Amino acid sequence: MATIQFKAKNMKYLKIILFLVSHNIVYAQTLEQREVVKSSMSKEDSIKSITFVQNYKNKKNKRVEEYLNKHQSTPKSYFKNNKLYVLYDVTKDGKPLYIITKKKK
Repeated sequence: MATIQFKAKNMKYLKIILFLVSHNIVYAQTLEQREVVKSSMSKEDSIKSITFVQNYKNKKNKRVEEYLNKHQSTPKSYFKNNKLYVLYDVTKDGKPLYIITKKKK
């Protein structure tokens, strides 16, 4: 039978995960509370919210495409110093905004 040995670092993560899971269970909504939230938001409001988000994403994607067309030497994504840079949006001033994620080892 194989045994699992946890290092101190793994125990730290395990404690954090257990805390978050237990916290989520304690503060989760009851069925009645979910129904109240559902009933308070009309279908029209839901559709308006979804439409707003879709319009924002479309405009953002259009800004990024226009920026890349004007600056053809600019890559949409690239790696530098073990980090991934992905072009997310363009500011009103025309400056690119990148999301930076650290590459896992």
